[in-house]
Amino acid sequence: MPTGWVRSLHCKSNVSDDVIIQPKPSLSISKLRLPRSCTRSHSQPLKDSIFPFPKPKPTNPKPEPRPKTMPVPPSPPPPLLSASLPSFVELPPDHPTHGVVQRIFLCSWSPDKEGVSFSGEIDRVFRIRHPIKALAQFEQYRAAVKARSAGSDPRCIADGNEMMCFHCPAGGEVKIGLSGYNGSDAPVKGIRTFSGSGGAHESVAQVKDMEKRAMLVCRVIAGRVRDDGIGADSEFESVRVGKEEIVVLDPRSLLPCFLIIYKV
Repeated sequence: MPTGWVRSLHCKSNVSDDVIIQPKPSLSISKLRLPRSCTRSHSQPLKDSIFPFPKPKPTNPKPEPRPKTMPVPPSPPPPLLSASLPSFVELPPDHPTHGVVQRIFLCSWSPDKEGVSFSGEIDRVFRIRHPIKALAQFEQYRAAVKARSAGSDPRCIADGNEMMCFHCPAGGEVKIGLSGYNGSDAPVKGIRTFSGSGGAHESVAQVKDMEKRAMLVCRVIAGRVRDDGIGADSEFESVRVGKEEIVVLDPRSLLPCFLIIYKV
């Protein structure tokens, strides 16, 4: 009997082992042995296959692209003045060029019958700036005069017989009769220029009621000059009238440089 009791007790003590399931040892990735052919780059796919956890989503979503704004075209520049018009720049009294122009004006003023020179006052002096087109026309006319004067006057061949003259805009144009000019005896229009400022002033002295007057200092390509009433040669570009006046027949031969505003 004691033997049966011990046997039965031993059997009962093993009942719990039969009922309780023994836990299996956990599988550790660190104890896995990979083949030598596997490199470090292959370890990540293996972990993903063992632990297929979803990748976390970024907390800050990607911002939506902003609509592209079209660049605003620049505003057009302000309209410029016509390129064919000259511009006037006033010279202050202390400017060196102002003094030079003033001396030329006063020294070339012919004394009147009483021997009195200029007794007025120079009010303002302007420098005249011409566009490129006007300067090109002036030089083209010079070249044409030099070509026509080949074998004649040496000064015409050198520079077209350029000289400095005075012209009053109030005098305008003048019609003179020239026999043989362009094969006709009809009067020809010309621009009056003078070697002295006094002569230019006398050309418009009949114009009254003018407190201030204007006079231009010009570069003039006189070319071949014909004395008035002498000869019938049509090969000339200007006509001499008296001692101081020269009438040029082509407006391209005149290039104003300075404008003088004066009082008498």
